[in-house]
Amino acid sequence: MTETLNNSDSDLIGCFLEQNDQHAFDLLVKRYQDMVYNFCYRFLGSYDDALDCSQEVFIKVFKNLRQFRNEASFSSWLYRIVMNSCKEMVRSKPYKVRLKEAEIDKMDFQAMKKNHFSSSPEKVLLRKEFSEAFQSALLRLKKTHRLMIIMRDIEGRSYDEIATITGMKSGTVRSSLARARIRMASELKEYRYEM
Repeated sequence: MTETLNNSDSDLIGCFLEQNDQHAFDLLVKRYQDMVYNFCYRFLGSYDDALDCSQEVFIKVFKNLRQFRNEASFSSWLYRIVMNSCKEMVRSKPYKVRLKEAEIDKMDFQAMKKNHFSSSPEKVLLRKEFSEAFQSALLRLKKTHRLMIIMRDIEGRSYDEIATITGMKSGTVRSSLARARIRMASELKEYRYEM
């Protein structure tokens, strides 16, 4: 089999497990590394911590891939590892929110996508301020609410997919998301009319 990014996750996993093909595993990493890193950054709030956590995630995947049972999609299985790794990092070290003057992340927030910012200095500054305020508000949420905002509002995952990944009931996902959105709206109310 010629391994390319077009092969399915199952094909790549099979090739890695059955033929010990490291290239197949590397392709899986390449396929999911941005998603893993972006989630880790949103959850942890630090570029360095997100990089460390992302690396830890792929080490866990490498060690535990034989335990993957195809009962859910590989991406859902991976997502659970990412989610649990982020929670472990927050619990395992003296964790402080380090929001310095950070560059605006590649990933646009859904709220920003809906608006058309001009290139005026005022709008650029507003966008940067909103980005920092959004990330700061996100980090002040309870972990469960933070997960809901990241998975639904930033990554656009369906309620059913979130329920599968988290093990929550769909109704619990919806109510947690509603509470998280209320809290975020309260935290970001000063930007309501400027955006």
